[in-house]
Amino acid sequence: VADEYQAASRELGVEGRRKLELHAQLLRDLETRLARTGPSCDLAYDDAGHVVDVWNRIITLVLACDLSRVVTFLAPIIEPPDFGYPAVPGLHEGYAHTSFDDGSAPFVPDAEHAMMLYNKWYATRFASLLSQLDAVAEGGGTLLDHANVVWLKELGTATHQHVDVPVVVAGGGDGFFRTGTYVRYPHTVPTPYDMRHTPAFIGPGLSRFHVTCMRAMGLDATTFGQPSIPLRDGTTHWLRDPLVETMV
Repeated sequence: VADEYQAASRELGVEGRRKLELHAQLLRDLETRLARTGPSCDLAYDDAGHVVDVWNRIITLVLACDLSRVVTFLAPIIEPPDFGYPAVPGLHEGYAHTSFDDGSAPFVPDAEHAMMLYNKWYATRFASLLSQLDAVAEGGGTLLDHANVVWLKELGTATHQHVDVPVVVAGGGDGFFRTGTYVRYPHTVPTPYDMRHTPAFIGPGLSRFHVTCMRAMGLDATTFGQPSIPLRDGTTHWLRDPLVETMV
């Protein structure tokens, strides 16, 4: 890894090297903290199974040992054999692009079923992570009682639409989020971008959910990224403030 850092450093400018050195120092600090972990924290973990299963165990270990208060995990894209379909055709053109009837490609019901199994695979792993966090005693409850666990996709549909992007929030989070509820926002915002097969109206910007997460972590934030975007009708759509419907 050190050799890779040195190779990358030679390709970067002054600011890029500064950021790379900062990242390396953060990793070094984590390594040092791991070495100092006391005997009450068991650092052993099982590396068997799919990489997502392994990382679920690592995430639980990191939080249980208080090595970090925030963990971000970008799950890899699984292949059709992982959810019981043939390897050929591939996931992208073979199943994803024909699984949603939005006019962008011929709709294939079997592809829709394949993508349902695809998402079920991830949902099962997400549930497994929650179970592992719930098995760690912490304070008067469990680690899950004191955590906010967010499962967020990058797209709303397998055809690259950003409409109805699903978000799942689990955990007690010390009572910040309103759990046990389902919120679906109406499509009242004119679509800001002129893209084919995109509905004329969409819901609130996803960045407002990020603001909500920042509030849950104790930050007094009002925006995440752009504070507003211009709409095609000449008006401005504001992206400020949290989504209060998700909060207690």
